[in-house]
Amino acid sequence: MRDIEITSIEHLVKSLNELPNNYIYRGHSDISWKLQSTLERILENNYETEGKKFEDYAIDNFKSRFHLYEKSNIQPCTKLEWLSIMQHYGVPTRMLDFTQSPYVAIYFAFENITKTNKGSFVIYAIDYRSIMKKSLKHLQEQDKTIQLTYDEMLYYERNELFNKIDEKAYEILWIVEPRVSNLRIEKQSGCFLISGNVKKTIEQILKSEIYRDVDNYRFIVPNSFWDNIYTLLRRMNIDSKTIYGDLEGLSKSIKLFMRAYS
Repeated sequence: MRDIEITSIEHLVKSLNELPNNYIYRGHSDISWKLQSTLERILENNYETEGKKFEDYAIDNFKSRFHLYEKSNIQPCTKLEWLSIMQHYGVPTRMLDFTQSPYVAIYFAFENITKTNKGSFVIYAIDYRSIMKKSLKHLQEQDKTIQLTYDEMLYYERNELFNKIDEKAYEILWIVEPRVSNLRIEKQSGCFLISGNVKKTIEQILKSEIYRDVDNYRFIVPNSFWDNIYTLLRRMNIDSKTIYGDLEGLSKSIKLFMRAYS
């Protein structure tokens, strides 16, 4: 992971716009936060020994009661689809939310800081294509029956392949766009990064030899750029109303406006 210290708002925009389209992004309000799923965060040092047990419990519990609360006739079919629905409703999972838009990632980092916050926030940029190509190559080295091309995997077999990855607990990363989506995921251009082995954290696998030469970045942005970031996002029509698309989003938008002009 290469750190880039941002020196101006122009430097930030230029740096993000120079990246090719094969990157996904995540914003953190605090530079000290790890690339850590909610399940990893809850279990911390017990993740390796307890992760699978907690995930199995959560999935079984959620699936058995899903029909009592869900009235839209949505019926997830794969494990990834169940995990993405659970993630949406706040169940701790091993999934980590990303977005295909760097400016949406900026918003998520930005919405929890104020003008008076010291320090910096962070935008992670992960090379989607390189990660998935290396994951597929490793998968094919382990299982000679998998003869898919990259495009075939990406557009047709990605969710189904994860069942095999999960069953064998391959220590690779997988990036998915949920088939069973919702309005927020759609508005946020959302996708998920997930560890193929529930006993290994995302950061452990990202630092493994498989991904050693992948060009991933961490853009470090001073919180002192608050006013400039707020102006940039407003001009791009990115705020909580467009990100959330509901009353919660409207409320967050009013709150952010009050911060800007207080």
